[in-house]
Amino acid sequence: GGDQVEVQAERYVTGDQGGPVLFIEKCKFLEAVGGCKGLCMNMCKSATEEYLAKDLGLPVYMRPNLTDYSCQMLFLRERLPKDEDPAREQCCPKAAECDLGFWK
Repeated sequence: GGDQVEVQAERYVTGDQGGPVLFIEKCKFLEAVGGCKGLCMNMCKSATEEYLAKDLGLPVYMRPNLTDYSCQMLFLRERLPKDEDPAREQCCPKAAECDLGFWK
């Protein structure tokens, strides 16, 4: 078998825009990369938002928390342009260990 991704705990709640929200209490990817903003935003968030919207016709906006490794997937909401995304303003816990070049 291949690698499997575990979602330790999840629950659906009503979103602030009326759409369903998947709350992931501990994202395994975010935990594995130590909360690295560049890897989260470019390898997971952007790719997932694009895939779900373009290939499946399901708009989603992802709201990661780099501190506690949780993530919210807000369905039926369009993703924000990279330069307008509030997730970009979060402090990267790995900033001291990299040149931040991955999130430009």
